[in-house]
Formats: sequence, structure tokens, C-alpha cells
Amino acid sequence: MRLASSTKTAIQTARTAKTATTAIKTSAKSVKAIENGGQKLLTFSPKILDGNKKYGMTHILKRHASESSAKNVSKFLPGMGKKEITGLVNEACSKGKSWVDAENGMKVMTVNLGRTIGSKMRCGSPTGVLKVVFDPKTNAVHTSYPH
Repeated sequence: MRLASSTKTAIQTARTAKTATTAIKTSAKSVKAIENGGQKLLTFSPKILDGNKKYGMTHILKRHASESSAKNVSKFLPGMGKKEITGLVNEACSKGKSWVDAENGMKVMTVNLGRTIGSKMRCGSPTGVLKVVFDPKTNAVHTSYPH
């Protein structure tokens, strides 16, 4: 069955109108985000590889877990493990406003999460700020820690 030319045109017009409406709604959300302090920078949850003692979740837990024996480093609150830290990283990446280029090629974002997540490096005072170091070469979180 062939559609009449006018029917094809009407269908195409309806599709275009739907696409335009979706684009307008998306643009309105973007404008609202900008008005509220910036666009969402990541639309995905960054992966955190298991890694080793130098990067990834193994590094984060060995160095920054509350029970870690590492000295002169910031620590997460007691009881925070892989699941909780992954949640903090995802939250920070969705709330953050900008990535800063580090000299080593990494991207760094520092975000105040508005609640205590751990203790600062040198003084040990409580902090709600999380630093996320993202490696664009591997498209994964290199490290993350209370700041």
C-alpha cells in the first residue's frame, strides 16, 4: 500500500514537530542548568577500574580508607568501601561544574558534597569535599579522595 504524497508530508511534519519539541525541552533544561551554576559535565557514571596500588579502586582503598596505615593522606569515613566511594564519585561528577587540566594530562574536579565524607590530609579535620582525578587516556577514575 502506497501512501499519498500529502500523507507522507503530514507524517514527516509530525516527526519534525516532535523532534523540535524534544529539542526545545532539552534546551530549556540546559538553560535552567546554566542558570543554576553550570551544565552537567558527565552524562555517564565514570568507571573506576580495580587497578593496583597506583591507580583505581585498589589504590583508593589501600591509601584512603579509614583503616589504611598510609600516613599524611586524607581518609574516608569509617565504613566507606567500594560501593560508597563509587557513589561519592558519581555524585561529584554529576554535581561538579568544571574539570581542570592537570600538568600530567589528567582531569581534576573538586566538589563540595555538602556533608562530611572524611578527613583532610594534614590536619585531620572533617571535610565534605571530594577530589576526583580522571584519566582521559583510560576513560576511568585514576584516584579520588577527601580534600
